[in-house]
Amino acid sequence: MALSGALIPTWCLRRSHRLIFLTVGNYNPFPRLVKALDLLKADGAIGEDVLLQVANMPKFESSVCRVVRFLPPEDYQRCIHEASVIVCHAGAGNVADALRAGKLPVVMPRRKKYDEHVDDHQVELAEILAKDGRIVLASEPDELLGAIIKARSHDRRSIPTNVPRMVQLVSQILEELSSRRTQVRP
Repeated sequence: MALSGALIPTWCLRRSHRLIFLTVGNYNPFPRLVKALDLLKADGAIGEDVLLQVANMPKFESSVCRVVRFLPPEDYQRCIHEASVIVCHAGAGNVADALRAGKLPVVMPRRKKYDEHVDDHQVELAEILAKDGRIVLASEPDELLGAIIKARSHDRRSIPTNVPRMVQLVSQILEELSSRRTQVRP
């Protein structure tokens, strides 16, 4: 069910509709996350409609989910606001957008061991944000369904939405990571 990036289905834009919106950012593909959510939908484990924003995965197709490679900024923001559940990688921009919209995102970090990133900074960021109650962490595909269930049932009023605090945390983490790398280098 591939869609042009400019054609957002009307069901994505209705507040009463239950939608899971997966976004992997605008650059790198994230097949581990995309395929895991597609499989959950195909197996009937989730009933909501699913919109997968897959970035640079041009050959990916789904028979059960709507697929777009990229979204114009206004459509992306609309999907963030209207989705009942947001699933994303641990990119600071995606997480901040979800928090600004009052959502508790399900986050799967890209991992170095799977050649999804050059290091594990997304893992470290996601673990800290999960401890702070800002995200639901799904480190591996087998944790995704449980994380979605948790995000669905979470009281949205208790989600910390203080984005400046999150930015401060991200800055702290990046500084710590940077200092660790400097200490390790000869």
